[in-house]
Amino acid sequence: MVSPAQNGALDDFVAIGLILKPFGLGGGVHVKAYGGALRSLALPAPVVLKKLKRASGAQARLRDCRPTPKGCNCFFDRYEDREAAEQLRNCEVLIAYALLPRLETDAYYHFELESAEVFDTQGCSLGRVAGLHNFPAGDALEVKLHDTRSVLVPMQKETVTCIDIPSKKITIDRTMLDELL
Repeated sequence: MVSPAQNGALDDFVAIGLILKPFGLGGGVHVKAYGGALRSLALPAPVVLKKLKRASGAQARLRDCRPTPKGCNCFFDRYEDREAAEQLRNCEVLIAYALLPRLETDAYYHFELESAEVFDTQGCSLGRVAGLHNFPAGDALEVKLHDTRSVLVPMQKETVTCIDIPSKKITIDRTMLDELL
């Protein structure tokens, strides 16, 4: 049976980390975590390991994940020594979207907001989310306006009044946007 990882159909998978390098002799790898999903997985967890800039990856099983100040130390089945773990350098760790830990009511994963359409409170379309940036003072949406300008919109209740993830629609207060332009 061909897996989605082998035939390149990774549309329903989400990158949750990047393997940087092996450590020790027992097959462990240092992983730069993208957010908190990697630390929150129920283990063991089925994952896909995909080299950067490749369309497909290989199925694996994450058997242990230990948080560190700079990410996580992870162990995968079938990678039992340093030599095997070396093959994982520069691989992204992907997980099926359905297996991501559920978030609180007003929480979201950054990737869920990308390309969402942005409206003002009167229902007029303003543009689309081009990216989401994590700054020390808080997250900010990068909105590509229809007139080709871009603006960074702070992710605050006063500015972003509604996020509808299933519809990929975000509503922002137009008066706050006018102050940013």
